[in-house]
Amino acid sequence: LTVNAYVAGEGPLDFSTFAVADTELTAIGKSLMEATTRRSKIVGAFNSGPARIIDQTAFYGNAAITSLELPSVTNLAAQSFYDCSAVTNAVLNPNVRFIGASAFAGPDLFALSPSEFPELEEIGGSLFYRNSGAASLSLVFSVVAPKLRRIGTGCFQARGGCPTLARFEAPLLEN
Repeated sequence: LTVNAYVAGEGPLDFSTFAVADTELTAIGKSLMEATTRRSKIVGAFNSGPARIIDQTAFYGNAAITSLELPSVTNLAAQSFYDCSAVTNAVLNPNVRFIGASAFAGPDLFALSPSEFPELEEIGGSLFYRNSGAASLSLVFSVVAPKLRRIGTGCFQARGGCPTLARFEAPLLEN
């Protein structure tokens, strides 16, 4: 099941208990929140629950989400949380395989976890693009990804400075 529409309401957007009969949620569709952003009253945390895919621009511009929990997501498409300016913390699935370009461009992340991604194969470019300098310089994180083969241009660059990579291990990374 892919959720492609959302009726704006109050309270956190939480898919952790989302169920439609016996159907498992597998994806959160493209531009899910884009049309509702201006009138949405969603605030606080977002939990993707069992969803494995968050499609391109799914939450583009939602300035009310403050934290992300993506426990089952293995594919985080380009610009998934682009310009979600209030997000300060993101907890990813350690088994994420793909993080698209500009997935976190705009949020001023102060915390990104975990640090070990045994299945991560690709990170798109400009991952943190448009993040303010102060938050970018405060973000200290590690990446240990034994299957990582590709990193896009400017992946760890942000406006006003780059986050600090305390540790970076990717033995299969292509030049």
